[in-house]
Amino acid sequence: MSETLQQAQGTALRQAQGEPLRHNDCLNFLPVDVAKGFCRRTDELILTDSETCEHFNALPKCKNCAQFLPQDGGALGVCRAEKSQPWTFKDLIAVTCEMYVREAEAAPAAEA
Repeated sequence: MSETLQQAQGTALRQAQGEPLRHNDCLNFLPVDVAKGFCRRTDELILTDSETCEHFNALPKCKNCAQFLPQDGGALGVCRAEKSQPWTFKDLIAVTCEMYVREAEAAPAAEA
């Protein structure tokens, strides 16, 4: 996937969600500890919960998945990809999840 397309999807994702995305939601972010990390693009030290830049590239997390159903606006939700629909944390990193579908990619398919 091209970098420009990833950035566009990241921007669309930020606009679709009610909560602002932070550096810890970006693939370019390398955490050092709970409060700070490094940007892989700029090698600068940045705060974990600061707002993202124009090079944002969404890290696969349950909250970004089309299969995730949030519950009561909290930190938990339900994974509809699993038959048993287990509870999961919205900020759970889903890099290795075989059923992860980025919301921005699922939307056009749902309209067809």
